[in-house]
Parts: sequence; C-alpha cells; structure tokens
Amino acid sequence: MYSQQYADHLKKGAFPDRIDPWAEAPRYFQQIHANMIGNLQQVLNDELERRGYTVGREVSLQVLENREPDLHIYKRPVSNDAQPRWDFLSVSESIVSRPLRVIDDFTDRFDSLKIYEMTTGDLVTIVEVISPGNKLDVGEIAAYRERRRDNLNKSVYIVELDITRSIKRMVKSVTADIYPYHAAFHLYDQPSCITGVEFDQPLGRIAIPLRSEAVGVNLSTIYCNAYEHARIASQIYNDSNYEYSALPFPSVMTAPQRETIMNLAQIWSARLQELKSLE
Repeated sequence: MYSQQYADHLKKGAFPDRIDPWAEAPRYFQQIHANMIGNLQQVLNDELERRGYTVGREVSLQVLENREPDLHIYKRPVSNDAQPRWDFLSVSESIVSRPLRVIDDFTDRFDSLKIYEMTTGDLVTIVEVISPGNKLDVGEIAAYRERRRDNLNKSVYIVELDITRSIKRMVKSVTADIYPYHAAFHLYDQPSCITGVEFDQPLGRIAIPLRSEAVGVNLSTIYCNAYEHARIASQIYNDSNYEYSALPFPSVMTAPQRETIMNLAQIWSARLQELKSLE
C-alpha cells in the first residue's frame, strides 16, 4: 500500500496547473479530450440554464455534416425580439485577464458572409477541442475549415481550443503560429479573434460567446481535472515515456524549454521513487 502523498504526487504529474507536454501524444490526449468535454458540460450547465440556454452533445444533431460536435449550446425559446448589438472583445475583457487579438491576418475571413437574423431556439455556439489527429491530414483540415465556414454562415459562434503543439493549425494566423496553445473565437457578426498561451503558462480563463453575452470558463481547471481523472501521469510513467524520445513535437520547443521539462520530469520521478520507498 502506498501513502496518499504518493498517490497525490503521481496524480498531479510533473507539470501541475499547466499542460503536460508528453500528454499531447494522441494515445493520452484522446482521454483528456473526452474528459475535458464532460467537464466543460458540467461546469457550463448550471450557469447556462440560469440564462436560458441548454448545453449538450447529442449525436442526433449532426450539426457538422454527420460529425458530432464536442459541445453545442442552444438558446431556449423565450421571445422573437431582436437581440441587441454587443461587442465580444469588451465583454471578454470584463471576464478574463488574458488579452484577445483580432485576427487581422486571418486567411479564412468571414466578413463578407451574410449574417442571418437569429430566431429563438436555434443553435448558438459550438465548442471544439482540437485533437492532434485533426491536424494530420491537409484534406481533413480543409474540410474542417469548410464546415466551420458553413456554420458561421448559419449564424453560429465557434470556439476552438487548440492545446496541442504542432506546426499545422486550424487557424491561419501569426498568433496561432507564435503561441504553442491558443483559443480561437469565430464570430459571424464580429471580427474573429484569438488568444495565445505560452508554453510554461496555465491555460487560464476564456469567455464563451453567447447571444449578446458571454460566460467565463477556467480552462486550467477543466484540463487539470481531465488529466488527473484519467491518471495520465501514471500512464506515461508506467509506459516509461517520460523520455526525450517519447516527447511529441520536440522540434517546436526551444533548447531551454526542452531542458526545463526534462529536469521537471526527472525531479518529479525522483520524488515519486522517494515517496514509494517510504512505504
């Protein structure tokens, strides 16, 4: 039997409160992905129900050409009154501290798309957590962008959370290229915008756009809970994968970053062995 201190140390992993770079490998991230969507739904449910929205993942919706969205948000029918104009950038600033940048260099611009008047009961927002597998095939990326364009044309907001490093991105933007992780907000009636996260920083909070309002979500908590629930650190450790040879996308790190994470993994592993030997 091992102590609770050992179990807690193992569960949190070598990178508490931030992304574990080894966990970005598809075999581990697919587990985090599923847990994140469930966590997001749970966190959003109470807040959105008070505001007259519903959130779910029903396969029958098929809103992305026979593909299940990660998360969708519907507005319950209340009236046919037109929604007032609002500014997502301003609302987001009141919810989160990390700045948003308008995607001025966004190749897939949507300014010319026709904006439809929303009727009550329609789909409002889709939240997608991008998986490594989504970014492997050029044809799949192009198809995804086309589905995104179609949904924007239907007056649906789309939030993309890209929290795995790679050279290929769903968003063609300098900001997406600079930062290893980002959240992109595609708004059919306002300029699209993006916020980046540094390699060694927690994900922090984002604002999910709704109709004339937004709701804040702490992505760091969502990720860490998903990571710990699946015991990802334990899996990586038991697979002997906390090694440089098993590190996903090492080429997109700087030499100091690679040295830092290797040191952190070694320190964590040594402490784990120490706690284990005390039993």
